[in-house]
Amino acid sequence: MRDSSSPSGTGRVFSCGDELSSQAPGLHTAAGQQRLFDLFRGTHFTLLAFGQNWDEAIEAAGRRFGSGLRSFVIGEPGSTVPAPDLAASWATDTEGHARRGYHIQRDTLLMVRPDGHIGLATENRSAEPVLAYLGRCASPDR
Repeated sequence: MRDSSSPSGTGRVFSCGDELSSQAPGLHTAAGQQRLFDLFRGTHFTLLAFGQNWDEAIEAAGRRFGSGLRSFVIGEPGSTVPAPDLAASWATDTEGHARRGYHIQRDTLLMVRPDGHIGLATENRSAEPVLAYLGRCASPDR
C-alpha cells in the first residue's frame, strides 16, 4: 500500500503484496556482509528506511510493536553510521543493489511483511502511516 499522502518518488508504485527480491547483496551491517533476505529472515515485520531522519517513525513503531518488528536504515554507498547507537540497525548498501533494485530515488520507508512482501511504502517521515498500517495487521508487543 502506498501512503496516499506522499508522492511517488520511488520511480515505481509499490502495491500491497509486491515481493522484494532477497538477492540484494552487499549490505554491510554490524553483523558483516548480508543480503536483504538475511534482514527479513524470521516471523517479524521489517522496516527498511532508505535515507535519513526516519527516527520518529522507527522509534514509535519499535515502542509499540517491539520484538515483532526489526528496523534498518539503509545508507547509500560510502555512507557511515551517523551515531554509535544506530550501529545495530544500520546497513550500508555498499554496491547500491537495494536502491537500484527497488527503484528508490528519494528517501523512502518500506514495510516488509513477514512473508517478504511489501505492506507499505511511504515518504511521509511521521509515525502515522507506519502505526496505522501495523495497527491493521500486527499485534502490539505487550
